[in-house]
Amino acid sequence: MRRFVAATSGWPVGAIASVLLAVALLAGPTAAASLNHNLTATAKYSTSSYWDSDQNSTTFIADRAFDGDLSTRWNGYTGTGVGEWLAAQWDSPVTMNHVVVREYADRIDGFRVQRFDTATKVWVDVAVVEDDVFKTKKIQNGGNPIISVRFDPVQTTGMRMLITHVTYTDSQSIRELEAWNNPAGTLTGTVTDPAGKPIAGAFVRAGDDQTITDAAGKYTLGRLTKQKNQKQENVIQ
Repeated sequence: MRRFVAATSGWPVGAIASVLLAVALLAGPTAAASLNHNLTATAKYSTSSYWDSDQNSTTFIADRAFDGDLSTRWNGYTGTGVGEWLAAQWDSPVTMNHVVVREYADRIDGFRVQRFDTATKVWVDVAVVEDDVFKTKKIQNGGNPIISVRFDPVQTTGMRMLITHVTYTDSQSIRELEAWNNPAGTLTGTVTDPAGKPIAGAFVRAGDDQTITDAAGKYTLGRLTKQKNQKQENVIQ
């Protein structure tokens, strides 16, 4: 293993300390970004608003929802709700078929996943996650819901989450917004107790997909067939 040795010849100790401090400060964002392993790791981020923007605070900026760190989060400006959005945009097109929203607290009741159409310069719906669809996808995680949405693969230079329904109108908050290009597959099964009785409402997770079992203890993870489950997947052509 190589060791890093700082040469001190001709450098005052104070100057060396200043240089090392500057390197540490520059390395901070890079280290945080390295925690992000999904498509948004190489994107640029933007948002409709963020908390304390009028005070030039950076605690809840858009970047915090894409750093791979669940201890940080984006938060909309005070009093905002429906119409707020978070976006990631790439210099070159990416292909995505899966978005995961890791919410802070339970404040959102519906949203739309959108792609950026480079020809028309507008955002186009890819998946509408509202009403019953939202309820079937929302998994409580200690009061911080996780919503996993799959759709037909799309190639795009931008992905946006547009909030359309809220339960808490004094600002919304997202821990992480992820975009993936995962193989389409389906995993089904039944969760039972030691006596063989089905367990309803059990949390099941495989990779980045999660769900809960129905009254019969059954679950389905991954991409469902559009013909039988179009309402659940809500694929928009």
